[in-house]
Amino acid sequence: VPDGETTALAERVTAVWDRRANPLGATRGTLVAASVEHVRAYPAEDNPNTITSDFVRLSGRGGGYVRLSKRGLTLAMLLGGGYNRQLISGSKTYPDRLFFLGGVDTIRGFARDSLLPQDLADQVQADAQKPSTDPARLTIDKIAIRGGDVYLNPRTELRIPVFGGIETALFVDGGNLWVDPTRVDPFRLRYAGGSGLRIGTPIGPVAFDYGINLNRRAWEDFGAFHFSIGLF
Repeated sequence: VPDGETTALAERVTAVWDRRANPLGATRGTLVAASVEHVRAYPAEDNPNTITSDFVRLSGRGGGYVRLSKRGLTLAMLLGGGYNRQLISGSKTYPDRLFFLGGVDTIRGFARDSLLPQDLADQVQADAQKPSTDPARLTIDKIAIRGGDVYLNPRTELRIPVFGGIETALFVDGGNLWVDPTRVDPFRLRYAGGSGLRIGTPIGPVAFDYGINLNRRAWEDFGAFHFSIGLF
């Protein structure tokens, strides 16, 4: 985070229309959720390392759940997205309001919040041709915060009952994020596929998932293991 003190004020309005039969493990129904947040942050002292922010954070999700058999075979689909719209010249998004991808809630082929924004990844790959002594050369080690101002995240999962409260699943998660909103390309998404085991408990299904990175870059892992209570 930036050095120095920062004063921040934020107001947020959220609306949710949840018609899922079970929010922790839906087999039918729909979900629509949207959030609008205004953030105003400014330095509490004269420090060039702090950030001035005045932006609106827009985010939302929409999902559908279809029961395909009496035993509980279910197709679950969810689309998420978000956009930070700067309101004044020179405004930058404070790091805790950036969007991050990777993890059980977004793309399961990546560790939590580890996906590098597409425009930064393009620059890292382009700069790989520069001499290692070039101070302007961007490398993966120089990027500490992997958040962006725009993201897309479509997800699909087939939930397959096995016996009793045990089921398995096959899933494909997609998505990407960008630092520069003018460079958004919805056709350039990253994908992960995988499977998992779910065990029903009184507090909700316990899920163990492993996702494989289907189009891995040189600095990325093969996949990632995830544990969660409840399903999207």
